[in-house]
Amino acid sequence: MDFSIINQEPVLLEFSAGTLTAVRGSESVNFPLDRLPSGGLSAACREKVTAGLQQFVGRKQWQPRVRAICAIGAAGLALRRFNLPVASGEEFQRLLRLKIEMEFPLAPEELAWGWVALSGNVSGQRAVLVAAVRKDVVAEYAAILASARMQTVFTPAALVRSELCEDSAAAGAMLEVGGTTSELAIFNGGTVVSVRIIAGGAANPELLPGSVLKAISPDGLAKKWFVSGNAAGLDQVLAQLRRIEPVAAEALTIPAGKTSAILGLEQCRAKSIPLLALETSSKTTAARFDFSGTQTQFWLRRAVALLAVLLLLPYAEALLLQPLVAKKYAAAKAEQARLVSVVDPELRFLQFLKQNQPPYLDAFFLFAQATPPGVRLDPVTLNQRGEISLRAVFQNAQQVTDFRSKLNTGGYFTNLVVEEQSPTPDRQRLNVRISARWNVAVLRAGLKSELSPSESAKKPAGDLRPASVMPSEKSPKPPTP
Repeated sequence: MDFSIINQEPVLLEFSAGTLTAVRGSESVNFPLDRLPSGGLSAACREKVTAGLQQFVGRKQWQPRVRAICAIGAAGLALRRFNLPVASGEEFQRLLRLKIEMEFPLAPEELAWGWVALSGNVSGQRAVLVAAVRKDVVAEYAAILASARMQTVFTPAALVRSELCEDSAAAGAMLEVGGTTSELAIFNGGTVVSVRIIAGGAANPELLPGSVLKAISPDGLAKKWFVSGNAAGLDQVLAQLRRIEPVAAEALTIPAGKTSAILGLEQCRAKSIPLLALETSSKTTAARFDFSGTQTQFWLRRAVALLAVLLLLPYAEALLLQPLVAKKYAAAKAEQARLVSVVDPELRFLQFLKQNQPPYLDAFFLFAQATPPGVRLDPVTLNQRGEISLRAVFQNAQQVTDFRSKLNTGGYFTNLVVEEQSPTPDRQRLNVRISARWNVAVLRAGLKSELSPSESAKKPAGDLRPASVMPSEKSPKPPTP
């Protein structure tokens, strides 16, 4: 899985005496360095280099800090080879710090130092190569790169240059040619054993033979020498070195836009060779995320895979459980059909009873509401066909008229006819026989014989009289005969 969108390709840098070279992939840029008499960079130079690096890197706000691997020169650099007892991690670090305090003139807290394991361990001991430089040497470079939003690892340039030498397993030397001074590294058995700054360079190559013999005794001169650096005066430098017996000098081919240290860094990264990282004992910068590490990318792949599983799980669950859900749905449909076959006939029977049930109670309730005081109702005849016949004794003809009017106004009855009306023997009352028919069910829908809860609440306490059941003006009206 490619995380190049999250974590950009690291930047390879080299700080030399007068130039900062930065390479990233196929792109490269050089920044001239303006140094003060003390050796530090001027304020204007720092600002210019910071702005140039930010533009060169092109880091987006949402991306983490770009990882930078910076090679520094041999000025102030000291190399020591130690054989320490084999111990656990914390115990080994403690022994290493004690050894540094003994061998170096400054305390570990004042140094930027690092170590790398060497081959050829003695029984019971561990061989390491330690490199140390004053902390203020890398502090200035670290501040510039931190301002450019870069996460930097410093390593000695002399160590990575040795990867360019074909015969680095044997004794040899490498000369990095500068302007007026050069950097000389002596290696043996594939390991750099010493690094020195000597006089002489592309501007004054005649000083090199004397400087080399002054730095190294004739007996300690290696036969195989590799030369890199300022290409303008490289031929004269080779001619001067070949004057020294038994030196056989060979120039290294460095691509344009790169330096020997950056080319060595690229080979170390391609071969996964561990670098000697110079670190300070106290770290003041906040922890930053680095997505370029093998373990980090391993866990990122796991996190992305887990997120993909969580997103696809509902769809996978639907596909996997589809046969089971379909089976349960079919069983539910079959059970529903079975219940419908049992319940539907009973429901239709009950609905038939409800629709065809004669409204006996409603009819008697309406008779009671419409009957004036003092009237006596004899037995009422009702049948299921809707035919009604009743006899009553009224006090006078007006009560008969009112009774009939109320029943007609209600809309519950139709064909309401007074068939017989005769006085009683004492001539005080009237015997009346009335016939009627129930109205159709649609026209009786607006009638009610019971009070709703809200009407019961509004009814005065102790009032046992039934509410009027006569339909309102909005109720359906019976057809005019």
